[in-house]
Amino acid sequence: MLHTLLLLLDNVLDPQNLGAIIRTALGVGIGGIIIPKNRSAMPTPAVSKASAGAIEHVGLIRVTNMVDTIKILKQQGIWIVGLDRGADKTVYSSDLTGSVAIVIG
Repeated sequence: MLHTLLLLLDNVLDPQNLGAIIRTALGVGIGGIIIPKNRSAMPTPAVSKASAGAIEHVGLIRVTNMVDTIKILKQQGIWIVGLDRGADKTVYSSDLTGSVAIVIG
């Protein structure tokens, strides 16, 4: 069975932050990054520079509606995980095996 690790970014507006996230995502094996067409930094030369070229190696998908996208991912059997600074568990103690989409923002 093929396992998927996706990253969903909502409201990441700063190109430097988007580039850094893309660079880190490539390093940890993220298979694709989903960003909204609105309320997000766009893939620009500044993002590419901040990503240190990682943007060329990670699939970046822009969607119209993040809520609908999450519903589709759930229908495909992908587990949706949201990150929260005040959560009881850390990402390091969470079971992220199988097909998972991590939501940030």
